[in-house]
Amino acid sequence: GKDVQGLTHDCVVIHPRTDMTIWPDVWSDHLICKPDFSDLEQIVTQVLDSWSSYEEQARKNGAKWREIGQMPVLTKRIRMLLDKAIGNYQ
Repeated sequence: GKDVQGLTHDCVVIHPRTDMTIWPDVWSDHLICKPDFSDLEQIVTQVLDSWSSYEEQARKNGAKWREIGQMPVLTKRIRMLLDKAIGNYQ
């Protein structure tokens, strides 16, 4: 989704806290805000005030996610999920 697009383009991604579990675990590379976004301004200010450290981490995350996107394991996982979903509808 859009989160992964942001990560692969070296962006700092801020996402509301969620209990959802996904694979691969994109949440570990996000900054997490409250579900009502009440602390979003504080988090954005924190990022801007310490941009150099966040920029470095964003570049590392981007490199990691670009590599994940090219890994055969991702293709295999997506194929397995699609096969499972198609099987559930037949």
